[in-house]
Amino acid sequence: MTFEQARQAATELKSKIQLATPTPSSPRPPRRRRIHRQRSRIEELANSAPSGPSSPPAPINSPTSPYKLLSFAELKSKYNIPLSRRRIDQLETEGNFPRRVPIGSFRVAWVAVEIEAFIEARMAKRSDRLGTLGSDTGVSRSRRKPPQGQ
Repeated sequence: MTFEQARQAATELKSKIQLATPTPSSPRPPRRRRIHRQRSRIEELANSAPSGPSSPPAPINSPTSPYKLLSFAELKSKYNIPLSRRRIDQLETEGNFPRRVPIGSFRVAWVAVEIEAFIEARMAKRSDRLGTLGSDTGVSRSRRKPPQGQ
């Protein structure tokens, strides 16, 4: 094979390779941001949860979705839960508060339906009698301390 034949074969091969390789018609798509990863993780968690046999679950972003997740700030603002993070941790370990859902490496949330059920259960424990401080005691207690020595 002569030098000219080799050069011609190389240019033919080069043109075949260029035709076989697709050229990008658009620039590279932008990088997905962290919020997209979190949203996909939330959707993944919601899809793995058991759904009722009667109706399919509502989409995650719909207002009727049973999978609405609440941040700690939303617990405080929307649901007026006057507990600190530490107290919520303690109640969770005792089994007296709904468990949190990890949605990221440093982010947690609570399921809105479980929080609402927790609040309704607390409201059901209230006493019907006026002036009582406990639901089961039925005893009226004064906030004033009794005088000592009498």
